[in-house]
Amino acid sequence: MKIRSVSTALLLALVFVPPVSGAWEDALKGLKENALKGDGRAEEVLAEMYLEGDGVPQDAREARSWAEMAAAQGRPRSQNILAKLYAAGEGGRADLTEAARWWTLAAEQGHVESQYHLGLRYARGEGVEADPRKARQWLEKAAEHGAPAAQYVLGVMFEFGTGIEADLPEAVRWYEEAARAGLAIAQESLGAMYARGKGVPRDPVKAYFWTRLAADQDRTHAKSRLQELSATMTKSQKEEARAEVENWRACRQESSAVCSIEWGAR
Repeated sequence: MKIRSVSTALLLALVFVPPVSGAWEDALKGLKENALKGDGRAEEVLAEMYLEGDGVPQDAREARSWAEMAAAQGRPRSQNILAKLYAAGEGGRADLTEAARWWTLAAEQGHVESQYHLGLRYARGEGVEADPRKARQWLEKAAEHGAPAAQYVLGVMFEFGTGIEADLPEAVRWYEEAARAGLAIAQESLGAMYARGKGVPRDPVKAYFWTRLAADQDRTHAKSRLQELSATMTKSQKEEARAEVENWRACRQESSAVCSIEWGAR
């Protein structure tokens, strides 16, 4: 049994109540009692638990029910949960317009994941009228708060001029933000930019480095691209790229580390 997100009261119950028969059931019962009294935090915890199947059987209908209660109290995490359930049609009817409405309410409160989803909906015209300006606005808010998925989507928009004016250096900037956060598809895209010299000077070492990291995360195209890159590189370029890959891997194993890349003079 895994518990990912719990209220303070439930956490105390789990920590201090001996793990004997009935202890978990009593804690869950108390949480539900608080939720039925209108405790928004308890409602939100239950929504998350039923959504993920954490400590209870996974049940999208139950998740939606508790999320609706908490969302009505203005809780952005629950508004995001409810929006995702409406978008996917899980636990009830699908309604993209309703999903966008809840994402808007959460995004306006600064909920980063909701800002990303709302930006994506404006880019695609799902549940709202397509609006590239609003798409960029919300995606940039999420990206500036460190959301790798939003950073990657902005990179795509700037690379291909999707709804906005193409800007290759800006595409590289956002790809790199997402790539440094470990997003495989962004690493692959950034490697391709360096390989082709799009928005940056062509650099086979950096191309290999980022493509290698993407391949490590099972990006199929990146794996095949590595062979092509390797065939065009000198021995010293390969050695430098592989050394940086090993340094990066070692750094990423330390959860508190801030990893940097020290490119040699070339």
